[in-house]
Amino acid sequence: MKTPKPQANGRIPPDAKNGSGWDELRKAIARQPQVSPPPEVRRRVLARVRVREAEKLAPPPSWLTWAWGVTLALLTTALLWGFLQPGIVLQWRTENGLPAAFRIYRAPLGSGETIFIHELPVAQPAQSYTYVDVFTWPGQTYVYQVAAVGAQGETLGSQQITVNALTALPGQLAVLLSGVIVGYAAIIFVQRREWLLAGG
Repeated sequence: MKTPKPQANGRIPPDAKNGSGWDELRKAIARQPQVSPPPEVRRRVLARVRVREAEKLAPPPSWLTWAWGVTLALLTTALLWGFLQPGIVLQWRTENGLPAAFRIYRAPLGSGETIFIHELPVAQPAQSYTYVDVFTWPGQTYVYQVAAVGAQGETLGSQQITVNALTALPGQLAVLLSGVIVGYAAIIFVQRREWLLAGG
């Protein structure tokens, strides 16, 4: 059998492609025995593949799932707390003169331990001001003092108001509950996903 030689450009002549030489070559290749790996080798290869697939589908440890859920709950609570600001709301107006700022003090009722908590600069020509105290303890009654101060820090006048922190409790509970729901939903989602991947 003569093997067709390629032309100078590297191509096989068209008449050689359809010749008997190529037919015999294809038949010779087809007659070659097919070699397959022994059953033991195939079992080992399949076992390794199954182990790798099982490692990929292995669920994370339970503590990691709960840690992720708790972290998400805390982050959600912090974001909602800063955005919604559930707390005691103080509102007041200025009519005569414009102080430089307002200083807000707070003390638990009957304690006499007054602390400075915030200074609110005056924004001209605004006459209405609001401050939200989000760091309160439920059930505690607080005495707030709002003092108007001049440019030199002198006190121009002050007012006091007594407020029970229970007024802020519904909003605070709503934020805390929202964070817990989001965190628990994340845990359930991860556990449900693991169950589906496991073929449950």
